[in-house]
This record gives sequence, structure tokens and C-alpha cells, in this order.
Amino acid sequence: MDQEIRHRIESNVALVEHIVTRMSAGFPDHIERDDLVQAGMLALCETAGRYDPDRGVAFSTFAGRRIEGAILDVIRHEDWLPRSLRAKSRELNTVEQRLLEKRGETPDHRTVAEAADMTVKELSELRSKVRRGVVMALDRPMNAGDGASTLGDTIADADSTHPLAGLEDRELKAYIRSAIHLLPPRHRAVVVGYFLEERPMDELGALLGVTQSRISQIKDDALRRIREGIDAQYDEAPAEPSRRRRDRSRQEYAKAIAADSTAQSRLQPVTTPSL
Repeated sequence: MDQEIRHRIESNVALVEHIVTRMSAGFPDHIERDDLVQAGMLALCETAGRYDPDRGVAFSTFAGRRIEGAILDVIRHEDWLPRSLRAKSRELNTVEQRLLEKRGETPDHRTVAEAADMTVKELSELRSKVRRGVVMALDRPMNAGDGASTLGDTIADADSTHPLAGLEDRELKAYIRSAIHLLPPRHRAVVVGYFLEERPMDELGALLGVTQSRISQIKDDALRRIREGIDAQYDEAPAEPSRRRRDRSRQEYAKAIAADSTAQSRLQPVTTPSL
């Protein structure tokens, strides 16, 4: 790098800091100062190589304009609000600050609206639009001090499970284990073989000495029993005793599922499934 160019850069670093400090006073809070300084320094380095002293313009003036332009480019890129809305927001802030200094207390909405020559509804709509344009860094501490929580810590994890939903899931899985365990041997063999061991129906048919069609019937019957047995655990009122053999069998099966585990054991986490 040419010595003259290096000298222009090194002697004007403070100019960048000064311009950033002056301009950032009215910028949105989410704009990072480091980003502005970086943009200003890049503009300084660029102008240092393009500066022509024969034009009769001081380098600080020449570079200052381009540094300001680079900073404004960052603001426009980072600011979600339209320029017209941002201008109205600055005017409103000026009005509120003037009223605060004059009255010695925070002015109410009606006072601010009258001073800004707008209705209370227009003032509320303007503030609402400005709030929607505010961008907050999720890693910014909410309170001062080491280890302070950040805004990101307050946002719920979409992939996390609600504690109550987790308990309900454990209970349901416990009922399913009991329901499969209490099936008739042939039904249980088909459910375990087909769904858990992923055996094809022809293999299960050969194992049990029946046709594939019969395996399909057993599977459907087993799923119906499991579904009815588990549904019975969530019925508010117990089913009335029935004289029909099929109904009695279904009710006994549901009672056996309920008695196979306790409320406490059903809510315990299970690391390895067991049937």
C-alpha cells in the first residue's frame, strides 16, 4: 500500500468514529454500532485510494461524505420501516421529548397527539407500525450482568414437548404395552411380528400355520381390541356390565389393561420397550 494512502487511513480513523457517533443517535436500536464502524472504515479505505488532492477538496471532507453514505446504506438495508414512516417516528420522538422537557413528566397520548397535529387513533396506529418494524437481537442480554438471560431464552422451542403432553404420551404408551401384552397369544404374535419385527404376512402365516388372509383378519381384530381397550381407559364412566359374551370379553380386556399397571408406573419414562 502506498505510504500516502496508509497515512490518510491511519490519520482519519477518528473521523469514522466521530461520524458514526453523530449519525447513530437517531438510528433504530437494533442497528449494531460495529456494523456502522466497519462500513465507515471500508469507505475510508476506498476513498483514500481514489482521493485527488488537485481537486482542491480536503481529504476529510471528501472521505466524510462517502463515509456518511456508506453508513446510510447499512441503515437502509437493516431498517425494515419505510423512510417516510421512520421520518414520522423521528418527528414524534422530537415532539415527545419537547413535551417532556416542558412539562417535567411523560405526556399522555392525547397531549402528544394534539402536539403532533394528529388524532389519538392516528398516533396509536403510527406507534403500532413502528413497533412492528423493530428488530431485536435474540442474543442481546435482557438484563445487565454476566450470565443474564437473553431474549432468545424466552422463546419457546417449537420442537419441545409440553410437560403435560409428555406425561400423556407416557401413559398412552404404557396402555399400549399392556394392551399388546394381554392379547390372546395368536393375536399378540401377529401384532408383534407384523408391526414390531416387520415380518411379512406370508412368513407369519407359515409360522402360525394359517393363510395370509387369516393373518390379515387376526391383525385387524387385534387392532380393534387394542383400540377399544385403550379407549375404555379414557371413558369418564365405566361401561355397564353386559350379558353378551363378546361385550363381557371386551370389558374384561379393558379392566385387565387398567390393572396391568399403576398410575405412577405408567408415567415413568421407559428407555427400552418391553412387551
